[in-house]
Amino acid sequence: MTQTDLHAEFDRLARELAVLPEETLVLGVRDGTDVVYIGRRIGSRPVGVSYQVGLRMPAHCTASGKALLSCLPPDTVRELYDPGLSLEALTPQTITNISDLLEDLRIVETRGYAVDDEETAPGMMCVGTPVRDQAGRGVGAVAVSMVKAATTNDRLSVVAGEMRRLADNISTALGATSLR
Repeated sequence: MTQTDLHAEFDRLARELAVLPEETLVLGVRDGTDVVYIGRRIGSRPVGVSYQVGLRMPAHCTASGKALLSCLPPDTVRELYDPGLSLEALTPQTITNISDLLEDLRIVETRGYAVDDEETAPGMMCVGTPVRDQAGRGVGAVAVSMVKAATTNDRLSVVAGEMRRLADNISTALGATSLR
């Protein structure tokens, strides 16, 4: 599987499934302790969050990064981060220590999606889900960012379900047979 396949399936399925047409969706991959955005589908909202392809963000505080980190064993996550250093804080809500990150990743793995609740930007909430390859490895993540003030619990539930549906369909297209 190549990033080209991942990107092509994201483009195709985001369009065909009409997932959250009003929202901008992104596709990211992990590079060390960062997530790099390799694809996006612009939403129909006149005002929204726009990520540039190639943007690099700390994985520990983005929904897509946490979705990808949740696919790794805790020991591998610990090896990625220097245990003596605090994790970079982009906002006061950013997780800044490895034990809190590992607890958050356990929750992500259990519920099937990650949430960035004002961890990368004040007033923003993001939802991300991992995309898996045929071996079940997390090879990418899809995510959406929304204005927190306009995101109710019901809306969050709908968005999480739609992001899981998109990620599951991309995973299946890449040959994954076990999605959780």
